[in-house]
Amino acid sequence: MKKNSILILTDWYDPGFKAGGPIQSCVNLVAALKDEFEIKILTSDTDFSDVLSYPNIKSNQWILQEGVLIYYVSRKYLLGFFPKQFLNQAETIYLNSMFSIRFTLLPLLFYKLGLINPKSIILAPRGMLGEGATLVKPFKKNLFLRISKLLGFYNNVKFHATRDQERLDIFKYFPNAEIQVIPNIPLQNAARKSVKKHKNELKLVSIARISIGKKTLYLIDLMAKISNMPNIVLDIYGSVNDQEYFEKCKRRAENLKNKIRLNFCAPIPHKQLMSKLSNYHFFILPTPGENYGHAIVESLSMGLPVIISDKTPWHFDDYPKAGWEIPLSDEPQFIEVLRKCHEMGNEEYQIMKTQAIDFSQKRINSEELINNYIQLVRTSI
Repeated sequence: MKKNSILILTDWYDPGFKAGGPIQSCVNLVAALKDEFEIKILTSDTDFSDVLSYPNIKSNQWILQEGVLIYYVSRKYLLGFFPKQFLNQAETIYLNSMFSIRFTLLPLLFYKLGLINPKSIILAPRGMLGEGATLVKPFKKNLFLRISKLLGFYNNVKFHATRDQERLDIFKYFPNAEIQVIPNIPLQNAARKSVKKHKNELKLVSIARISIGKKTLYLIDLMAKISNMPNIVLDIYGSVNDQEYFEKCKRRAENLKNKIRLNFCAPIPHKQLMSKLSNYHFFILPTPGENYGHAIVESLSMGLPVIISDKTPWHFDDYPKAGWEIPLSDEPQFIEVLRKCHEMGNEEYQIMKTQAIDFSQKRINSEELINNYIQLVRTSI
């Protein structure tokens, strides 16, 4: 029997990693659905913020990788014209972005003008309508959303939200939208390394883009408040969204020199992420909003308790030692938690590690999620 077909449009895909969560959301989605559907992926041949194409990848032709056809479009090809002919090659088009000009807005325009005729279009905003995301270029985004609503740009499009808050974010702009809520599919756990925690030491890791939307400066300022404590390391892994903001971060971090070892590190290829996480005690991200937070989930699955804001989908009521969720307005609580982590010995820390792993295993049912995704596509055709 011929499989139903899906065409996934996304700005960045594996082997890209610098755009963070949206890439991994898409990779995990493809891995879950490729046995049930015929999947094609249309994406760019460069990573986020890069100008050079991926090495060892042939651009502007279909490539078969692990049962999936992928077309990596070169920058020159994208600037010249959009390969509209590909958009009629599938029954369902899945858009992995809210604001991408080439991989979301142009296809939607073609659809509205009747130039393409898929049976259904599913759009995953990937948190781009959330409070944290709207801190970046808010005027342009709000103006575009108001105009697109008036023009009915997103009519007849099914929205895929990954949590209830995102459903509310979508309704805020599109109150008549059809929305289905299905959480992201997590990555399977990798081998864990047992890390010991000595009193009066602290190894922190943060994995997120360096931007106002991830509160990097806020994190650095927290470190300044505990700089009187010895043996503290914070490694921040992430791509740079805004060079001016990054310069501010570097200047602020320079004030911590000889007090705290704060390092800005290049983004990590996802295949190396798990082994890298195992070198730290805690994951920290005082984010103003996460639609999912792959790095949070993957840290928990590796046994890293997390220190995060209360603006994510992850809450630890039943596993109170898996981590902390703290309001951004409560800076003293962040500082108190960091002091507690610094003073913590190995016995208490191992209990926290166990709860972090338990939380990740018991709260995430991959099989059920995969079945929900299959139904999302089938009921759209």
